Amino acid sequence: MTHNDVVLEQLAREVLMLDESGQSLIPKYESIIEKGIPNQLPPDAKRKDVLIIGAGMAGLLAGKILKDTGYNITILEANDNRLGGRIKTFRTSPEGDYGFSDPKQYGEAGAMRIPTTHPLVKKLIDTLNLRSKAQFFYNIDVSKNDPNEQVYHTWLKTNGRQNRRIEYNTSMHPAEDTGFQIPPEYAEKSAAQLLTQALSTVNKLIDPTQSIDKQINGWKEIIRQYDSYSMYHFLRDEANFPEQVIDYIGTLQNLTSRMFISFFHSFVDTFYINPQTKYLELDGGLWQLPYTLSESLKENIVMDARAIEIQWSDPHTEKQDSKAIHRGSPGVYVRTINEPIIKHGVARPGRVRVEREFTADYLIITIPFSALRFVSVNPEFRYEKRRAIMELHYDSATKIYLEFNERFWEWNEEEWRNHLGDEYRGHDAYGGGSITDTPNRFIYYPSHKVEGSRGGVILASYTWADEANRWDSIPLEDRYNFALKGLTDIYGKGIKKFFTGVGRSESWMQDYYAYGEAAVFTPGQLTALHPHIPTPEGPVHFAGEHTSLKHAWIEGAIESAIRVALEIHDGN
Repeated sequence: MTHNDVVLEQLAREVLMLDESGQSLIPKYESIIEKGIPNQLPPDAKRKDVLIIGAGMAGLLAGKILKDTGYNITILEANDNRLGGRIKTFRTSPEGDYGFSDPKQYGEAGAMRIPTTHPLVKKLIDTLNLRSKAQFFYNIDVSKNDPNEQVYHTWLKTNGRQNRRIEYNTSMHPAEDTGFQIPPEYAEKSAAQLLTQALSTVNKLIDPTQSIDKQINGWKEIIRQYDSYSMYHFLRDEANFPEQVIDYIGTLQNLTSRMFISFFHSFVDTFYINPQTKYLELDGGLWQLPYTLSESLKENIVMDARAIEIQWSDPHTEKQDSKAIHRGSPGVYVRTINEPIIKHGVARPGRVRVEREFTADYLIITIPFSALRFVSVNPEFRYEKRRAIMELHYDSATKIYLEFNERFWEWNEEEWRNHLGDEYRGHDAYGGGSITDTPNRFIYYPSHKVEGSRGGVILASYTWADEANRWDSIPLEDRYNFALKGLTDIYGKGIKKFFTGVGRSESWMQDYYAYGEAAVFTPGQLTALHPHIPTPEGPVHFAGEHTSLKHAWIEGAIESAIRVALEIHDGN
């Protein structure tokens, strides 16, 4: 095979989670989550030391697996008060975290849903004894009497027209009903149907009923043909859709702000974000996942330690820096600094600069490449790795929550009339989301009531890319006002009286340690950058969702944690 064929083969197997013999890696990985690596170090073996930068899901799980296998683990976390990386829950806690005016309420600032098609997260939930906390997250609103019945009572509001999803789904002219003027040959199809039509030829290449070899070849062909495409390029040149149709699909299928990114990324996401997919959440918040995982690692985690310098012993270079020596042998060195005196514009008196130094046999870097960009590394990594660190694209994502003392969106017509008296706009359903072309764009409603609480919080705006960047420029107090205005455009001004005045917002591009929501390929980066992202550099290894092909998903972080733990153990 040519070099290009080798890369395509490697990427196809990674998408399908297959080893070199074509066998699924999932059973092996599930077993490691549950029971650990089978060939653990013997009790009398010299225990190697492993440093891990980042206490997100990848760092915590890799640390736990290696600790249980017999390694000495030290996890360095930049935050002084929080674990979990991009799993973050707005909540009120005994440790002083603030959520909403009702301390029982909570909202997910980061990850908020787990596809049931992600087996490793489900296995980890079971292993951590969190199954009793798992409940369904309803991406589509469901009947109050039967959660298996999707009712589509939430709203679409575009081009000044407001329709319930059920009306849109059953309309003979869905585009016209939502204010889009498109050519007659497309006018009778929903945006979802048109996107499915566009992707049908691609999906045929990877029919899951085919043999594994045919699926591998199908993914190779998809990557070969379309890695250089953006979604806009694909819809225009492959599906031959006119601009009006692309606008229609983009607005209603959450693609407008991501038309410029890799076709591959958006295509893979169609497997995880669609009306047929079922999702899980944890009652009380997903923060419980990293915090439960960290319980056996408390003595191994060093908080308030942001890595600012890395030195490592390059086995291909005779000259070794004296700092990268551990117990007399070549190893790794990390220097850290504590959190700044002024954080997010707020001064924290009494803090002084504290630097610390650590050495070990191995280093696992789990922080985003966008953050690693600002860490001094000596000697420099290979050019291909440095290029990936410099160029890998990270997308913006911003969430805005608003708290209400009444769950008006769940009311039936009688409840609405008794409380508000105007035109009925409730759902009489649980969960789901609405779409608007106002700045709010995507709105999500809680899937379950919080026990002992009358009110609830709405994810009043969830945006990505350029749409998120615009929100990021707005001060917090104004964000809440604008987000509330977007809700009143749909539900009427009467709902204002139920707003508690409390909101919470998270801008991941403004997070000092995240530098974005997640890695998201731009055209060409899958084949140009990804083969070099997870590969080790001497004793330095890499994990995190960005090192997997499940960007932005917890599953990708878990895959990477197991892979990197095996890399170290199998190479020891």
